[in-house]
Amino acid sequence: MEQWSEAVRPPVRITGRIVNLSADNPAKPAISGSLVLAGPQSQLAKTAVVADDGTFQLELPAAYPIQQIWFRVGRLFYAGLLVSRGLHVEIDAANLSAKLTGPDGLLNEEVRRFQFQFRKERQNEIERLMREISLQRDAGDLGTTLGKLEDLHRESRALLDEFAPRFGGFILASDLDAQFYSAAIRASRGRERELVDSPLWPRVARHATWAITNEQTAFFRGLQGFLRGLRFGSRVPASEILAALSSAISLAPPAVRENHAAALALCTPNSATAPDSAEFKAALQRLSEAGWLSAAPAVIRGIQSSAPAALPTATLEFALIFAIPADAAEAVLAYSTLEETITKPWIRALLRDQTREAKLRLATANAALGARSETVTATPLGEPIKRLPAGAQPYRWPDLTGRAILDQIRAAFPGRALLLDFWGPWCHPCLEDLPHSRAMHAALKDRPIEFVYFACRTDPGAWQRSVADLRLAGTHVFLEPAQTAELMSLFGLGGFPGYAFLDRDGKYHPGLITRFANTKASAIDALLKP
Repeated sequence: MEQWSEAVRPPVRITGRIVNLSADNPAKPAISGSLVLAGPQSQLAKTAVVADDGTFQLELPAAYPIQQIWFRVGRLFYAGLLVSRGLHVEIDAANLSAKLTGPDGLLNEEVRRFQFQFRKERQNEIERLMREISLQRDAGDLGTTLGKLEDLHRESRALLDEFAPRFGGFILASDLDAQFYSAAIRASRGRERELVDSPLWPRVARHATWAITNEQTAFFRGLQGFLRGLRFGSRVPASEILAALSSAISLAPPAVRENHAAALALCTPNSATAPDSAEFKAALQRLSEAGWLSAAPAVIRGIQSSAPAALPTATLEFALIFAIPADAAEAVLAYSTLEETITKPWIRALLRDQTREAKLRLATANAALGARSETVTATPLGEPIKRLPAGAQPYRWPDLTGRAILDQIRAAFPGRALLLDFWGPWCHPCLEDLPHSRAMHAALKDRPIEFVYFACRTDPGAWQRSVADLRLAGTHVFLEPAQTAELMSLFGLGGFPGYAFLDRDGKYHPGLITRFANTKASAIDALLKP
């Protein structure tokens, strides 16, 4: 990786051609892809246009030696592709077949056969059982749980041996290992020390990654959370959060330094409980709204100081990239902390690129948030706080109950269905699904439906920055903790992201949407008829 990071990295291209398109339906299929990334931005959306002769080309940044992209050509083709040197996709629209050629062709043909054709039902069942067992934390001691997971992992590796890959075996084996280790990490939540003391830990710590895939990023994100739990338990002390910010805040404006000093003075060193005074909460609120409050620097320093010795430096430092928050302001603070301590050149190269991107996003968001108030115009809900990019309309009603907010929104959009999205800028699954929400919104833009995004468990500064950064159209409402609890209880939602669909008559359709990525616009459109 070190040699690769220092080399010139030209873009990687996926080229292709579609043949035998129906004369009855001459519309060109849409070309899209989600490139898997490490860090706060888990996926990068890419699109391409089909030329008149049926050819297309998708250019990807060479972020890693081997990277995965979930690639779609309309309804004709969908697969997780591995790209390193280049790939050509030939699609026959008449018989819905595809042939993969080019430098990465044989690798992808083999990986597709294993993932989508070879004993697929049993592979899916093993994956389901692993998740199920890993979440049953009260079903006996951790050793028993790990033993059950190990048995399933052996079976999955036996299936791979039976398949006998010639080109991509090392990548497929690594993904199966990552799936197993992720399940072990989930099972050990709240009892992390038991896993570190188990015979499995050396294998987890020495896990080898060959490609940046969904399985690998899930492993490293889980490993970062595991190391955080090992060091802090369920809560990072306020005193450590504020202390870790001291270096970065020394360069902040005077008002920020004063608020930081006031909050830090009110903290009890090494106490897991934050002060309950109004003065302390006000100081934190001012720091957050100014974009100078984040637990990430404390988490990074805490993990670095307490990581188990068996963990290789490269594994630890790569896992820390997943401690970087999605919020651009918090990300800049986290990057400044990592830049002081990261030793591996290839990870420092990734940090340079990601830091530059985060600073650009922060500048763009701040410019949008600093727009003149004259740009705010009234809507059926009254005047939004600001007019944000893409027509996003942000609101906050701290004095209303959750039910009153819902009633107000329903009254503002009579005769329209409501699609309610409970999310937070801290929630990676939420952020992964938002591009699909944006696509759904665009597909239904002329239909009688209103998209309402409820921001939960965050603060006003991070919320407004994220909405500006994401350029997500629709109605955005900041929910206070009590409002969040009331509305999620009303709809029976237990986690994030959470979705609720109310049809034009106000009838709730529970379970209609679990993820936008798995929902077709036609399924929603069918419920919009009078």
